Amino acid sequence: MRQSAVRIMPEKLKLLTIPNISLCIPSCSIVEFAGLSDLASSMYKVMVENSGVGLAAPQIGYNIQMLIIDKDPMFRQSQLGHFACEDFFCLVNPTLQPTKSNKIQIVDQEGCLSFPGTRDKVDRYEEVEISAVNVKGEPSRFIIDGLVATILQHEIDHLVGILFPFRSSSSDTWFKYSKNKMEMDRCLSVMQKNSTRTCGHFMVSNLLEFCEENSIKFDETKLARVKKYCG
Repeated sequence: MRQSAVRIMPEKLKLLTIPNISLCIPSCSIVEFAGLSDLASSMYKVMVENSGVGLAAPQIGYNIQMLIIDKDPMFRQSQLGHFACEDFFCLVNPTLQPTKSNKIQIVDQEGCLSFPGTRDKVDRYEEVEISAVNVKGEPSRFIIDGLVATILQHEIDHLVGILFPFRSSSSDTWFKYSKNKMEMDRCLSVMQKNSTRTCGHFMVSNLLEFCEENSIKFDETKLARVKKYCG
């Protein structure tokens, strides 16, 4: 007998913050695009409410490979136009690799909505090549540098279960959350397993296996969210 699908009720999306372990779970590749633009628009509202310039789906409890960045005039829209929505750019199933220059820059004051009140120095590539599809499933590839490259590297890290302090050479950022030391240590341990992971093909079965290996509870509501877009 076919099991009844879990119904996802309308919900107000909430921003997840550390030490929520869901932020450390790699996200699944998207294969179903119906309704994706509506979810992206809801993400945009959360991003604006929290004064952000970028947001990844795992930050609102959806472990799927999608991110948005603000449609700011300083961002080169000629390179991102393929991904344009009304007020933002949305990239689905993005992959990233450094260009031939492979130069590293130090971002002096990188921060994260899911790691509130904290900024730190982080090493990022100066220039990267991005491959992704838009909310309609149409592919494109482009090379980008500067602030947008930094934002995209930050958000793609979220899609593989890594938060920016993990890229920092300083451990002070973690100590600021000492009141949640046990939970923070667990998050750090899981992120270490993601340290060499790149954003790419990742199925629901892979996600469930990852959660089982790391003793992470992934409830039916979370699973239904993922299955809606990832099969």
